[in-house]
Amino acid sequence: MTYRLLEWDSAFFGFRVARFYLPLPTNVPGNAGAAADASWRAVFDALTRDKVRLAYWSTPVQGGEPTGDLEELGGRMVDLKTWFGMDLRQLPDTVAPGNMAVVPYDATMPVADLVDLALQSGEYSRFAVDPLMPAGKFTALYTRWMLRSLARELADEVLVARVAGRLAGMVTLRRNQDVGEIGLIGVHRDYRGGGVGTALVRSAQHWFVERGLRRATVVTQGANQAACRLYQRCGYRLEQQEYFFHFWLPSGDE
Repeated sequence: MTYRLLEWDSAFFGFRVARFYLPLPTNVPGNAGAAADASWRAVFDALTRDKVRLAYWSTPVQGGEPTGDLEELGGRMVDLKTWFGMDLRQLPDTVAPGNMAVVPYDATMPVADLVDLALQSGEYSRFAVDPLMPAGKFTALYTRWMLRSLARELADEVLVARVAGRLAGMVTLRRNQDVGEIGLIGVHRDYRGGGVGTALVRSAQHWFVERGLRRATVVTQGANQAACRLYQRCGYRLEQQEYFFHFWLPSGDE
């Protein structure tokens, strides 16, 4: 299968979205020949016939950044998707959540403030940094993500940090068999650098360990260096990186 249509993305964005699967063009990195790569031209022709407006493509990190000819083919590098993981069994039996009050979300907490934290957490998202993304779609996407996490549709728990009674940060947690996953994590811009992020990650680890989970994982953007440093300070190790591109096609349902 060279590409597949993404039903959820297409319905959300209001135009056809697909993901395609091809190796790097034969002359990337470099300047000559990639535009004539037959397999790439064939998939673009097929996507155009299928009225796809936006196509995702990714490739594992292997040396230098693969831009160059990919930009000539219409690609825009929008993310260095970065996976971190850790073995929870190597943590002490009791994982201290830190010196800050971190508690489970309850219905008395202001949802609008949590949505705002979600939007702040997504500032490096490919949906935020791509200038061709239709206005309002990033905001709508992260708002939905937060609301569905609070409704326990996309998360099993949401933890919040308070400083002087004010909501300072949040993290969404999900149990996937024996793996604990961090989804959204956000620290209010007024409290960054004050230990809120560390308290949230430590509290997430505590939540995972209490439930007997064996591993913890989190995915972030490589451009979000503060988040990458935070996870590594808390015992996570870099496991994988992948360049992610958006290809905007000239035809398709707008």
